[in-house]
Formats: sequence, C-alpha cells, structure tokens
Amino acid sequence: MSEENTMTTQDDAMTTDDGSAAADDARLAASIQADPAKAAREIRRLRNESNQWRLKTREAQQQGEQAEQTRAELFRLRVEKQSKGRLRDPGDLLLLAPELGPDSNEKTISEAIDKLVSEKPYLAPDLEPAKPSQPPKDGWAKFAELLSPERSLLNPEGMHNEALNRMAQAFNPYGEI
Repeated sequence: MSEENTMTTQDDAMTTDDGSAAADDARLAASIQADPAKAAREIRRLRNESNQWRLKTREAQQQGEQAEQTRAELFRLRVEKQSKGRLRDPGDLLLLAPELGPDSNEKTISEAIDKLVSEKPYLAPDLEPAKPSQPPKDGWAKFAELLSPERSLLNPEGMHNEALNRMAQAFNPYGEI
C-alpha cells in the first residue's frame, strides 16, 4: 500500500487520501440540492437524536451525583455509629482523618478512631456524664413562701421591704438590696 491510501485522522477513518472524502462531500451536496426537504428532515432527525443523547447524558450525570451523595451520607452514618461513645463529635473523625473515605471498612474506621483518641485525648467523651443543674431546693421554697398570700408583696402592713430582702437572700449571695 502506498502512503496515499493510508488513513489520515480519526475523523476521516473511513476515507483515504485519494480524494474519496471530496467525492463524499460532492455526493452529499448533490443529494441536498436534489431534495432539500429530505435533507431538512434528516437534519431535524439528527438534532432530535442529539438532544435525546444530551438529555440522557445529563440524567446519567445527575444519577451519578445522587449516588455519590448517598455514598457519602452512608459513610457519615457508619462513622457516627462507630464513633458513638468513643468521640465527642463524630465530625472530628471526618475532618481529622482524611485517609478515610466512603470505601473504608469498619475495621479501618475503628482503627482511625483509636489513633485519633490516642493522639488527641480531648476528643474523647467525658468519663462521667454531666449532671443536670438543679436549683437549690430551699431557694424555691423561699420563693414560694414570698408569694404566699400571707406574705404578699402587696401586703398593706409594710412587708414589701422584708419580702424583697428575703428574696435577695435566697437568690443573691451578696445580701440585702
């Protein structure tokens, strides 16, 4: 075979350098001139087919993005489950262990938690749970006593200052008002 008959580019994979591409173009131009309505129909058909492929491509991309989001959410939930009781905030593991990814298995996640807690013990939860703060029992009793009808702030016998002082003593460690 001579060099003239070899393939030139991928676009012209079916044509050779001997001029057959020019001949194809000439035949195409002749068919368009012979029947312009048929050429217009073929162009519309090709455009519709192109649009359909474009829509299918867009849908596939959206499905891929949704699948990736789902994988990331499942990974976050697996990390939360494994780090419950071992870390204060499961998000710390996601931020401080970049080697973990959605493909990480439970053993890898557990090892990363252990490593993180050994390197940064302040990320571990407190050993004793915090006790809920409760108001002093005698403070509420004193407040209820102040609101009783016999000791009402509106008592005409001048108990107004005494009631305020007792309230201050119950709730203010610095004494009288």
